[in-house]
Amino acid sequence: MAAVKMYDGSTRGSEEVIRKVKRKRLPLLILFGVFSGILLAVGIIGLIIENYVMVAVTIIFLLPFLIPWIVTLIQYLNPRKCNPIKRNPQILEQADYLFSHIAYQNEFIVACPEYFAIKTDISRVFAMNEVLQMYKRIVNTNYGTTYSLVVETVREPFSMVFPKNYNDIVDQSVQVIAPYCPYVKLGYGKENQNYVEYMRTMWAEAQKQGMAE
Repeated sequence: MAAVKMYDGSTRGSEEVIRKVKRKRLPLLILFGVFSGILLAVGIIGLIIENYVMVAVTIIFLLPFLIPWIVTLIQYLNPRKCNPIKRNPQILEQADYLFSHIAYQNEFIVACPEYFAIKTDISRVFAMNEVLQMYKRIVNTNYGTTYSLVVETVREPFSMVFPKNYNDIVDQSVQVIAPYCPYVKLGYGKENQNYVEYMRTMWAEAQKQGMAE
């Protein structure tokens, strides 16, 4: 895992969230843009040399790359219109509050009593009172072992992969966060999973009632 920035309180959280959202879309923007450019070049060359097979290939294959490129470009230029900001419009205010009230941070998380974020995906800001479950998932395959921290909230599940040498840091992070999460269950199990589903259903119903009033 690459070196992670240690924040000193001078950084605006909302700017970090927007920067991360844009950074996530940049690889797709480049990928679709390169393929669209290549296909356009093939079509132009085909017209110049009157090779209409090349033109036909461009017509057939251009749209499947050009349309996603346009969509990704719009998302890149307007990160407030895409997830996770679109899914949680308050996230920018939460991030600003978090970064101006930092009480704890290590290589893995940055936290204050109300919110925390995982540094490798700072675009996700978790409200302590929305966290329902946290546990580590270890998956063994023929290609190696994958370690991840799973955070279940009233909104959705979130999983962050981390290297094995971060195992103790992740444990430490959970120990710091858990006391500030009034509804959290630690560890994986059927009982905890049922609890998450129940609480998530109750939260969704409360949101619907709030919108109806």
